[in-house]
Amino acid sequence: MSPLVFRRAEAIGVTQIPSSVLVGIGIIPPLPGVAPNLWAWSDIAFTLAVLATVASFVNILIRATGFGRTGIHSWDASVYKSISLRSHTSIALGILLPPMSIGLIKITIFLMYLEVFAFLKVMQILCYIGIGITTMFYTIITVLDAVWAFPLSRYYNAMNTQKAQTLNLPKGIFSLTSDIFLLVVPVVAVSKINLMTTRKKYRVLESVKRSERSTEGDPSQDRKSRKLYPGLDVTTVGGTALDNKANEEAETEQFSTERQYTAQCPRNVLGRATGDI
Repeated sequence: MSPLVFRRAEAIGVTQIPSSVLVGIGIIPPLPGVAPNLWAWSDIAFTLAVLATVASFVNILIRATGFGRTGIHSWDASVYKSISLRSHTSIALGILLPPMSIGLIKITIFLMYLEVFAFLKVMQILCYIGIGITTMFYTIITVLDAVWAFPLSRYYNAMNTQKAQTLNLPKGIFSLTSDIFLLVVPVVAVSKINLMTTRKKYRVLESVKRSERSTEGDPSQDRKSRKLYPGLDVTTVGGTALDNKANEEAETEQFSTERQYTAQCPRNVLGRATGDI
C-alpha cells in the first residue's frame, strides 16, 4: 500500500499542488485545539528588525575599513575623508539604523507576548502600552537625530551634532527601563495563570465539599443510594459520605444478643445436670 501523502492514497508531488492550496497547509498538523496561525504582525516586525540589525553591522564594517574613521585620531584623517560620500553614508546609517533596529526588536517581543498570552486582558493592555510608548520614543529619537546629525541636512553643524549626542542619556535610560518592563510582563502573565489555576482548584474542592454536606444531611439521598447499590458499600461511590449509624446499631444489637445467649448457656447446662441427678 502506498503511503499517505496529504491524506491521499496515491503518491502525489508537492509541486503538483496549486500554490493557493499550499498556502493554507502547515508543515506539520497542529496540536488538538490549536488553530494554525500562518501570518502575524510579529513576522513583519521581526523581518524589519533583522534587516536593520544586519545593516547596522554592515555600517560598522564600512566605518572600520577603507576610508572609515573609526579607531583613528582625527588628526590622522584628512578633510577629504571626512567629506567623502563613504564617510557621509556611514554617518547617516549610524544615525538612522540603531534606533530603528532596537525599537523594532522590542516591538517584536511585545507582539510575541500578545500572541502567547492573548487570552489575558491584562497582558493585552500592558503590551499595547509598551508598543505605543516604544514606537513613539524611537520615532522621536530617529527624527531628532536625522534633523540634527544627518550629514545631508541643512541643520548639520557642530552645535546640532552636540545636541544629537545629548540624546544618548535618554536613550540609555529608556532602553534599560523598557528591558526591565519586558522582563516583568511575562512574570505578571505567569502569576495570573497560576492564580487562575489555584482558583479553579478551590472551586472544585468547594463543589466537592458542598456535595458531601448535602448528601450527609439528606436521609432520602442515603436511602436512594442504598436502593441503587444494594449490598455495596456506597460510602465510596462517587465520593459520597453516608451515615453508618444504622450499621453500627445492627452490630451493637447482634453483639448484645450473643452475650445474652452466652450467659444463658451455663444455666441451661446446670439445670439439665440437676434434673438428671
